[in-house]
Amino acid sequence: MASSILDVIEHDVCVGCGACVLAAGDGARLRLTEDGRYVADLSAVDLAQELTASSVCPFSYDRQDVDALASLQEWRALPKDTAVGHRLAVYTGRIRSRTQIVDSSSGGLTTWLLRSLLEKGLVDGVIHVGPQERDAEGVLFSYRVSTTVQELEVCRKSHYSATNYVDAVRAIRGNGKRYAFVGVSCFVSSLRQLTAQDSVLRAQLPFFVGLVCGHLKTQRYAASLAWQVGVSPADLDQVDFRVKVAGAPVSSYAFGARGRGEDRLRVIKNRELVGTNWGHTAFQLKACDFCDDIFAEAADITFGDAWLPQFSSDWEGTNMVVSRDNVLDSILREGRDRGEIVLDHSSPDQALASQGGNFRHRRSGLATRVTMDRARGRWVPPTRASTLDLFAYEGARRQLVAFRRTMATASRACFTVATRTERLGAYLLPMRALIVAYRTLDRLSRRSSHVRDSTAQNMRVRVRQGSRER
Repeated sequence: MASSILDVIEHDVCVGCGACVLAAGDGARLRLTEDGRYVADLSAVDLAQELTASSVCPFSYDRQDVDALASLQEWRALPKDTAVGHRLAVYTGRIRSRTQIVDSSSGGLTTWLLRSLLEKGLVDGVIHVGPQERDAEGVLFSYRVSTTVQELEVCRKSHYSATNYVDAVRAIRGNGKRYAFVGVSCFVSSLRQLTAQDSVLRAQLPFFVGLVCGHLKTQRYAASLAWQVGVSPADLDQVDFRVKVAGAPVSSYAFGARGRGEDRLRVIKNRELVGTNWGHTAFQLKACDFCDDIFAEAADITFGDAWLPQFSSDWEGTNMVVSRDNVLDSILREGRDRGEIVLDHSSPDQALASQGGNFRHRRSGLATRVTMDRARGRWVPPTRASTLDLFAYEGARRQLVAFRRTMATASRACFTVATRTERLGAYLLPMRALIVAYRTLDRLSRRSSHVRDSTAQNMRVRVRQGSRER
């Protein structure tokens, strides 16, 4: 009996979360590739271990999909929407503290909620990604366990970097304590798969907090930006992907990097750097081309940015929140009533609008990629395309979708050459040429009469039609 996870690894669709390593046990491991990705290595496991590993892999045919995982949760009877999954409520909001919100990626509600869980004694710790002291492989971020508010707040902000949760989960398993887990959709799904099989972990992880995700970056993404501000990969000690700029539009944040021996960040606006436009897919993992879960639908609550016109001029940031759990929802409402946070009701339509480009890339774009791959006889992982009523793009938009994959692959390969030769230009020159070509294709796709479903309004209509009550 063959397992699907070997196809995942062979076709470079492993996201490196580490669920398979925890499930399989002895012999399974993760390795960090030269271009900064974690990849599973199951060459030393037996068939039984391999099948167990395959059952928890988020891109394997042997796992449960996100709909099945959601159906196992206490909130499974909540209304369900094709954009955000199950929802108890949808909100926009932010913390009121002006000093704390400046040091948050967006509205600060994710850390606020996690801090509330700790302070109320509902969890003993939080498993989440945070900065670490640079190691021999140049890794700057990893999953860690925070048990105090001080440790928690060190990990605030967004950390765009490939990670895995193997060591963090191993460290807490069986210690009798309870934790909140924070992660993007594929990490939430894979750990949910694992807890479905592991009663010890299931009892220890009462809360899953999801993060809206455009795609995952490799470990080398941070180095590519830092090098552009004058900090070489060998000297890089710290980065900040989301430095807020007072008075600027909320999307016009900056990037900061600090080299070894320096006492402050070198900061430059994102728009001046190659690779900060998410549509250019620089350093994107290949697995992300097959993910349709934007709002971490298996999580108890999900936080993202409220990229909406009414908040665009507020440089301090606003969160979009999809709440599914009664306990977490009551904490939010209590915080609003005490005046600690701003919390306003929103809707699935607004949530979709806040991630319009993401939805186009991960729904109709996904259908396009799957259609193209199958036509070429390539293996593709399972998706919910058939149940989400997707269709593939045509014409110039189809070319644009394909070109994004080229850019992702090229960014990783070119930066590897750049680091080997110690020449940043080996990365920047080809990437700038690709960006010029991308912009040309983008203009053509916008004019093309063959582009179908190319506006957020069309998507909102489809979501309303596809919404259903359970």
